[in-house]
Amino acid sequence: MRLLCLLFPALLALPAAAQHSSNTKTKAAATKAAAPASPVVTPPAPLPPSPQKLDAHYGFRGVRLEADSSSLQGLSYERHDNGLTYCHRDTDSLSWSGAAVDAPKYAFYRGKLLSLSFGTKGAANSHAVLARLQALYGPGEQKGNGQLRYTWRGEKALLRYEESSTSNNAVITLTSLPLTIKRQQDVNGVIEQTAANR
Repeated sequence: MRLLCLLFPALLALPAAAQHSSNTKTKAAATKAAAPASPVVTPPAPLPPSPQKLDAHYGFRGVRLEADSSSLQGLSYERHDNGLTYCHRDTDSLSWSGAAVDAPKYAFYRGKLLSLSFGTKGAANSHAVLARLQALYGPGEQKGNGQLRYTWRGEKALLRYEESSTSNNAVITLTSLPLTIKRQQDVNGVIEQTAANR
């Protein structure tokens, strides 16, 4: 009887202990279930149409300004003029944004891509290209002197669109500003050196 009296409080405590133990397990499971999943990484918002996109793209159709001439496949030499080497590629597509375009011309300075340009013929092609440029880079600075001219200037890249008012043919040129500055410094250095040698 004495043993029963000693065991009775222990027997009463067992359901409470079991309940507490299952409560702890339930709480742990609930905590585990409530743990947040790995954080969702959202891509950065695309830039609105602006000249800053010029610096982000810094090229055309995957060809980057300041690229080494050796890194561009299929280049064909055209001419060397005023310190620049001009080339083209027969593999370039002759359409862009639904418009027919001429094959791009690549101008290299000291083996680095200084600029690339391409042309369009007729109002339909020229205006389709202009609309695409404005959709990408904003309205641009407009000038007109017998030609329709737009300019977009980033920190590193300069883009020009020039359209003839008579034929509506256009020339689009994308230029590296750092390489243009380097070329100008080299030219100025040669001029100064020549003047010093006289």
